[in-house]
Amino acid sequence: MIIALLILGTTHVCQARVLNIPDSPDLRAYKSTALTPVEIDEFDFPVLSIILPDTANESETFQGIIRIDQPLFFGSFFQLMVNPANVVIEPEFILMPAGLTETTCDLAIHGVDITQTISITPAEGSWTSYSDTIEIIPAMFPESERQALIDLYNSTDGSHWNRSDNWLGERGTECSWSGVICDDYNLHVTYIVLENNNLNGEIPDTISNLQNLSELILTNNQLRRLPESFGNLQNLSLLELSVNQLRTLPENFGNLQNLVGVNLSDNQLRRLPESFTNLHFSENPYHFPSLDLSNNQLSSLPDNFGNFQILHSLYLSDNQLSNLPDSFGSFQILRELDLSNNQLTHLPESFGDLLNLSNIYLSNNQLSSLPENFSNFQNLDKVDLSDNQLRSLPEHFGNIRFPNKPGFIGHYPFLDLSNNQLISLPDSFGNIQYIDKLYLSNNQLESLPENFGNIQQLKVLHLSNNQLSSLVDSFENFQYMTYLHLDHNQLVSLPANFGGIRSLQVLMLHNNQLNRLPDSFGTLQDLSNLNLYNNKLSGLPENFGNLQNLEKLILSNNQLIKLPENFTELDKADEGQNKSKLDYLDLSINQLENLPQNFERLKYISYLDISANHIKNIPSNIGDLPKLTCFSIANNDIEIIPESIGKCTNVSTLNLSYNHLKIIPSSLGNLKRLQYFDTSNNKIEELPETLKYLSNLQTIDLSNNEIQAFPYYLSHIKNLQELYLSDNNIGEINDDIQDFTHLVKLNLSGNSFLGGGE
Repeated sequence: MIIALLILGTTHVCQARVLNIPDSPDLRAYKSTALTPVEIDEFDFPVLSIILPDTANESETFQGIIRIDQPLFFGSFFQLMVNPANVVIEPEFILMPAGLTETTCDLAIHGVDITQTISITPAEGSWTSYSDTIEIIPAMFPESERQALIDLYNSTDGSHWNRSDNWLGERGTECSWSGVICDDYNLHVTYIVLENNNLNGEIPDTISNLQNLSELILTNNQLRRLPESFGNLQNLSLLELSVNQLRTLPENFGNLQNLVGVNLSDNQLRRLPESFTNLHFSENPYHFPSLDLSNNQLSSLPDNFGNFQILHSLYLSDNQLSNLPDSFGSFQILRELDLSNNQLTHLPESFGDLLNLSNIYLSNNQLSSLPENFSNFQNLDKVDLSDNQLRSLPEHFGNIRFPNKPGFIGHYPFLDLSNNQLISLPDSFGNIQYIDKLYLSNNQLESLPENFGNIQQLKVLHLSNNQLSSLVDSFENFQYMTYLHLDHNQLVSLPANFGGIRSLQVLMLHNNQLNRLPDSFGTLQDLSNLNLYNNKLSGLPENFGNLQNLEKLILSNNQLIKLPENFTELDKADEGQNKSKLDYLDLSINQLENLPQNFERLKYISYLDISANHIKNIPSNIGDLPKLTCFSIANNDIEIIPESIGKCTNVSTLNLSYNHLKIIPSSLGNLKRLQYFDTSNNKIEELPETLKYLSNLQTIDLSNNEIQAFPYYLSHIKNLQELYLSDNNIGEINDDIQDFTHLVKLNLSGNSFLGGGE
């Protein structure tokens, strides 16, 4: 017979040769003998052999005997070579201990498609090796697991699944069924992934047949029940059943002992079974243990809920929880906790024992106070206590710690206390360090602690909708702050050193009582968005024009009489400097009589509102604002619109109402992008026929003027939907009015003919 000799030694050149030994001994009769170890001569090669049973099933273990004709001084590993090479043997390497001539080991063959004879040869260096053969019968996919899959299909209306490729195919195809993943040898189901697949019904009892199932992902289906046998899935590590219709869990659900992640969110669970706290979570290198029960209907938790001591993440948001068990403080490793959107009125004292918490979400509850030991938390990253009923904070609240992690990906520490009933902050509050964002809006704060500015790393601060009348001088310490919201307070003034917040980009000061801005205000040269709406400002600092990065400026509803001479310097930045340009300017509802000289320098403005002032003249070079798209000069004392307005060809909205206009310039016909035009409540007697070229015009309001002739030529504007000509002096209309086929609204009331109406 043919025997393979393989040379794989480390002291000899690796090579292979085939020996034909017709009268080889019966290896099965070869007996192990106790020999004294001898040193092997370089050319006195040992002889290796293997003895195998006649047959075995694929992937099932069988015993092989490895023999050597002389014992060794040192133990040695032999490699088992198989033929054909496409099959796999486990283990591949066998150890022969020193001083022995025989060892027995458990072997298994994988990757056999049909019954075939496999040759196995032990090999080491230049030693002579004798092979043996074994007949391997291919393994079949277990009938019990096939039945479990078929039952899953039938009990969840598989014929209407979104994806069901290959399902219910003949035996041996199970591992190709859509969403089914098997082990490396296609013998057992290890993963089922059928999320968003329209499964409608119940998980069958036979699911427990899948004893090798590691991950079950059935998110976003219409599953209504889990079987009592579900707790028998002892190898299940990841369970994803979110967004289904589960109302209960089986009583033995707690028997699952190898979990890493469980997601039962977005169901209809009202209670948890008593065994639930028996669940056992374990860690692996790829997944921190987590439990998600959010968005259910849970009103309470089991008393021993804190048994899950190895959990890293716990999500219980959007339930109906009114209290937490005392055992809650036992989550010693917990990093993230979400209890938002519940009905919690208080937290247990043990809550402060969760010393490893990094992210705490408690928003939208009914908390009126926090436990005194809340300050125990020393490893915080994100804390959300918004939308509660907190009236005060613990005295030592400021002792909480947000560790400094510069450059750490995903590290944006914040503290949210907005939408509560806080009247004051404890003196310790200024001790808080290393937070990026602080939200205190919608409270009842009347003042801030003197050391508030010590929170120097702040980048975003929201204090809107409080009752602050002043700010502490230490505000200038906020050297990194980019967003500051102080709107809807009672601020009368700002600190003289307010301009020290040099990095500020967005500043909201609207709805206060500011009567002046400090001289240092002009040093806020990074400002891009400034809102001063609804204050009592009568003027602006002379250096206001230094704010050359402004993109949006709202100064409406103040008492401004004039603008500083350098106001138009806001757009002085050179093209090559790549600086922002003023795009949005609202000066409405003030007492301005004139616009500053060189107003045309603000050539990047697209939105300009100067309505409700006392302006009499529009600059003759208004047409030098080529980017203007929305322009309102309503409610002023203007008598003439300069012809140059026809160069503002990007205007889509133009409001000239409530002025003293008698004539509309013919150049208005050049505004081809105009969609809304309001020139009501003026003294216009006649319209220029060039208006018929406004092809995109949809609404035109000419009401309450002195127009005498109906403008039939407007029928050329095919997009015109609304035409208002009420309260004019139109005496008659003729049949040409039928040409306005696209009109939705036409108002001719209040004219001198009968029957006018809308």
